[in-house]
Amino acid sequence: MDKFDILWLNKTAQENNGLKHGDYRRYRLYCTRKLHRLRKALKWTQGRGRFVKRKVGEEEVVSKGDVRFLWLVLLQAERAWSHGMELKEEAALLQNSKKQKRMATRRKRRWPLRKWTKAALWAKQLERLCSSVEAPTKTILEAQAYAEMMSGHAWLEKKQWKASQNSFQRAYSILEKLEQTKGTSAQQRLVYRQYIQEMEPSIRYCRYQLTKLSSEENFDHDALFLAELEQKCNQLESELQAKENGASMLSVEWHGTRIPVANRRVQQYLERIADRQGNENDAKQLEKIVSYYTQCIRIVSKESEQMIRTEMHEPIVQELDMLKAYLVTNRVEVALKRNLLIERNLESNHAASWKQRIRLVEQCVNLCGEILQLKDLQNDIETYKYWSQRKLFFRVYRRFYLASYLSNRHMWTDSYLISKKALEEMQQISKKDLRDDDWIQQRIDTLEENTTRQACLSKAYAILDEHQLTEKWNKLKLDSTSSGSSKTALVNRLDEIVLPQSFERLVKIVDLQPSFIQVPCKPFLFDLASEQLTFPDMSLFVNEENKAIQDNISKKGLLGRAVSWFSGKK
Repeated sequence: MDKFDILWLNKTAQENNGLKHGDYRRYRLYCTRKLHRLRKALKWTQGRGRFVKRKVGEEEVVSKGDVRFLWLVLLQAERAWSHGMELKEEAALLQNSKKQKRMATRRKRRWPLRKWTKAALWAKQLERLCSSVEAPTKTILEAQAYAEMMSGHAWLEKKQWKASQNSFQRAYSILEKLEQTKGTSAQQRLVYRQYIQEMEPSIRYCRYQLTKLSSEENFDHDALFLAELEQKCNQLESELQAKENGASMLSVEWHGTRIPVANRRVQQYLERIADRQGNENDAKQLEKIVSYYTQCIRIVSKESEQMIRTEMHEPIVQELDMLKAYLVTNRVEVALKRNLLIERNLESNHAASWKQRIRLVEQCVNLCGEILQLKDLQNDIETYKYWSQRKLFFRVYRRFYLASYLSNRHMWTDSYLISKKALEEMQQISKKDLRDDDWIQQRIDTLEENTTRQACLSKAYAILDEHQLTEKWNKLKLDSTSSGSSKTALVNRLDEIVLPQSFERLVKIVDLQPSFIQVPCKPFLFDLASEQLTFPDMSLFVNEENKAIQDNISKKGLLGRAVSWFSGKK
């Protein structure tokens, strides 16, 4: 049978549906709606004929093999308990009312007791079902603790102090053992601790009432119960250890620490990642894996933010931070593989632009920066050096591509300066720290040679451009007398520098009027050819157009309209 986290599901439903603010009515309505939806999904609805209650027994749970039948029983208990708490609040509001409402007040005091008793019976049925269908040991212990809590609450409201204290003490012992069990996640420990804190005031109140009655009975636990509890906890530890060894997806290892993965959605994404890890040469598959890791990081970050708001957040947030660091590291590794695969394809494709390569290496630099920002990585000196050297290598790679791009645009000085800076950073790279990265080891020497070649080439072209510029500068005429006395218009001698002293006289900017340009005449044979051509007679078309124009003119004005009306021409 599958695992069924009773207490975690119960606490999550309570916090998300009203009990976070003490709204018992809203929680009761949620339980009712959830019961209807579950019955429809399981096809376990009541008949339309004579009412015969359909009970959830051992045969149904075993034959169907669905843990949602256990959820049905749990929701029945929760609905009865929340209804009793709602009636208790209403009775407290009517306590100081008028005399005619006192009978209704007494009725509402008795009504909750029946609801709490009913909730305890449903909880006992849940415990029996979990024990009979051979559920996991953890589920059985949680069901037993839940049943004892419901029974203790019912006995407490009935003022049966001794029975209430015994029930609460049993539930307290079970939850305390579950909290201390190895393999329990920090999230589950937080839920157990919340239930323990909720029971402590009730246990103290029962002790106070028993002391007040001068009871001399023994309040200690039953020795047989404690022995059975110890045996079940040992069995639970062995089951968790076997499950951890058999299913590696339920926990991950990060820097020698094993972190359990409690979230179901994260487990599903990790299983999908495991199915796609074989295709390392397929960029689309790697992109899909990166998206799965991104979804996992988003879920874990959101869960961590929710846990920070609680009081007992330190252990679970620390565990979630370690899980997030593991996911971020794996996502960056896969993203780097994808980028390097694309970069290899761009190298083979000579038509690829330098901008695409620069953008690709820029992403690699940012990915390495994400790793260096992790909190856990700063304590690990070797790993921090490794990722720092990788980031430095990709920065040099980016400078080399940028220098190549600038040289293609004939910006030789900028290209030389960037290449020189890349060579300076290349001296800071340690091959010893990058010995685990085969891709970088293969390209680090080639990158240094290409960067040196690019720097020399850019410097040579920069010097050549400087000589050509000097020659052009020497060709310029800087004689003020010649420029001022020249009769040529400024438009026709823009390559000369006209000094301000030359503007003492009027300077011709443009020739006005423009000089005449000889235009070739029409060929002589064109007239001879045109005489041999015959054109159609256009007189008919010209007469029709003239008549239409005259008709339009006659229709203008008031008199023209009247004439056209009486003449039948509208």
